[in-house]
Amino acid sequence: MAKAVKQQYEEKITLITEQYAELLKAFENRPSRVEDLALIRQLQEDLEKDEGARKASDNSRGYIDLPKKEQSTSKIFASHPHLNTNSNSVDKPRVNLSLLKRSLTFS
Repeated sequence: MAKAVKQQYEEKITLITEQYAELLKAFENRPSRVEDLALIRQLQEDLEKDEGARKASDNSRGYIDLPKKEQSTSKIFASHPHLNTNSNSVDKPRVNLSLLKRSLTFS
């Protein structure tokens, strides 16, 4: 009698295990919900917009720095070259050596 009860429980465990495996397979292969697909699509579009904005920002950053570079260069080198009106030759632009030396020294 004990063997019969034990065999019944083993059959029941086997049946429940098979049912669990079928349910797990059905759960893993279930179709996506429409709301989830819409949310994923929206997030992907937002990410693409953010990447485009970041690239544009990175590209424009160089143009923003140009006036700063121009100002620092103008401080070191004379902003307007002085022309020699007595001859046909052109004088070299004046260089502010003290600023040039300061910019070349290492901190």
